[in-house]
Amino acid sequence: MIFILYLAINNKKRSCGNGSYLLRWYLEKYRDKSIYLNIDKINENAIDYNIRKKD
Repeated sequence: MIFILYLAINNKKRSCGNGSYLLRWYLEKYRDKSIYLNIDKINENAIDYNIRKKD
């Protein structure tokens, strides 16, 4: 079992697919394991709410 408590991407590297790339890397590297990602609730009042929200 793999538990990702916190995943952070540098502000300058966001919105370029780096987070998705990293998650795909985990899925490939640990394909025989269950992976759990801790996700915080998005603050709807945050300045960058539209960037943080994924459909």
